[in-house]
Amino acid sequence: RKVYDEFGLKDTKLWVTEVAWSPHYTSDYTEKPITEKQQGSYLVQSYVMVKKNNLVEKFMPYLFARQTGVRVDRDRNMGIIKSRNSNDVNVPYAATSAYLAVANLNMMMTGATYVSDFMFGSNTATAYRYTRRNGEDMAILWSTLESGEKVSINLGCKTITVYDEYGNATVRTSSNGIYNFDLTQSTVYVTGDFTRFNKN
Repeated sequence: RKVYDEFGLKDTKLWVTEVAWSPHYTSDYTEKPITEKQQGSYLVQSYVMVKKNNLVEKFMPYLFARQTGVRVDRDRNMGIIKSRNSNDVNVPYAATSAYLAVANLNMMMTGATYVSDFMFGSNTATAYRYTRRNGEDMAILWSTLESGEKVSINLGCKTITVYDEYGNATVRTSSNGIYNFDLTQSTVYVTGDFTRFNKN
């Protein structure tokens, strides 16, 4: 964005397209595939990052539906719903966990505005702050470590609602506005009336 602006292209819209990860093998089995859960997490987190400061106007996954369902056909199976082929699943075009993660992202993030972000001390855990279209504060958290990690964040409010990557909600309370999280590679959404947003 900065380069475009410097060369007089401030009105040029930026699109990020063909974003994809596949839970299928390469044809020679040299690379271990990611899981469908990781596929959803990576898509969600990529979107959260590129929406910072509205850097891009559109964010497009490479495929919506997988095309063959063959386990050694990575490039044609980057979609987030199953293929129509019977060797992939009994139900054609069945939703995957990645689809559920993206659907929840759309529910949580539509119309949201970026506010700020920070890395925890490990530099492997991230917190983004957005304001939702209903005016509600929202934090989005995750860790890049497969083993996960514990973090503490001061949100300055006594009650929050925590949503997992699929939208399941849990209400939590704190007398001092500080909350501890056991983060994993899965995305966590936190909503509330924040008066603070900093690592504790």
